[in-house]
Amino acid sequence: MAVDRVSLSSDDGGPVLTGLPLPFGCCEDNLGNASWLAADLDEWITASGVGLAVASQPRARASGYALLSCLNYPAASPELLRLISRYFAFYFECDTSRIEFPALAGEPADAAAEILCCSATIQDPQRPLPTSAGRHVEALRSITEQLQRFATPEQAERARRGEQNYFVGAACEAAYLAQGTVPTSAEYQCLREHTVTADWHLALVEITGGFEVPGDTRWRSDVRAAVRTMGGLLGLINDLASWRKEARMSPQALNYPVVISRELGCTLFEAVCETADRMSAHAQRFSEQTGRLIRKGGTLGRWAAGARHCVAGWHRWHARSERFSLDTADRDRLP
Repeated sequence: MAVDRVSLSSDDGGPVLTGLPLPFGCCEDNLGNASWLAADLDEWITASGVGLAVASQPRARASGYALLSCLNYPAASPELLRLISRYFAFYFECDTSRIEFPALAGEPADAAAEILCCSATIQDPQRPLPTSAGRHVEALRSITEQLQRFATPEQAERARRGEQNYFVGAACEAAYLAQGTVPTSAEYQCLREHTVTADWHLALVEITGGFEVPGDTRWRSDVRAAVRTMGGLLGLINDLASWRKEARMSPQALNYPVVISRELGCTLFEAVCETADRMSAHAQRFSEQTGRLIRKGGTLGRWAAGARHCVAGWHRWHARSERFSLDTADRDRLP
């Protein structure tokens, strides 16, 4: 399905995703919580030490992680929304400031140390933190432990595995960024499946919805196919929102348009159009896959509907968040 090129060619910093709607809608039932949640998150960013670990506290506050949480998980209780918004703030901001920036600045060892410290914390919450760990790592440990109170043991384990998957992808991305190497499309797709952690998002769909899909059902071929499509779709949406900002920040930026441009030998704009076409194709496939599951009803139908809410919220937030504006790129540009 061809996309509207007009929305892709604007150079005013407007959202690329505006002209790329999804074939399913976004639930806004939880938006009444967005205001107080944003104020709560701003306070936490400072009090927890996360603010000391990020390049731009104003950017972190303006990104709207509270809105993202409300859009993605319309069934979440206020307490779960609080935890999820903190998760999003931690991972988005520390990924940029503590992993990508050091790697781009030629300091991959700093990125590796951050990844190892956070990964060890996720793997074993009882493990003593190294003296070099910042307060933000303790904050990660705290929200991880709090989430477990709302989850079944299996849900908590899947959330933990999703976080570990993210750190695998982050380590690979840091290596590519530090060397200025562009992976193949296949390599980058695999990397993105790690960093967007679809299984983590889906564990939260169940935790916030108060249900659990049986383990054998989750491994059915049609269910795993929907999960893979969702992972690809989340990565494509994120890269379409961020490529302009990333291009302004560094010539070593790594995203789908850069990878496709290198592999196909085309211009960056042509690669953006190809990325948009892929996003539209993934969205249609995901709509069809989840539609079949929704029609089956039961917990699997609830899971599929929750997965749609998650993707639609992700899409809407990326189209609105100040995190991806060109002005933000100027504020966060490396020296």
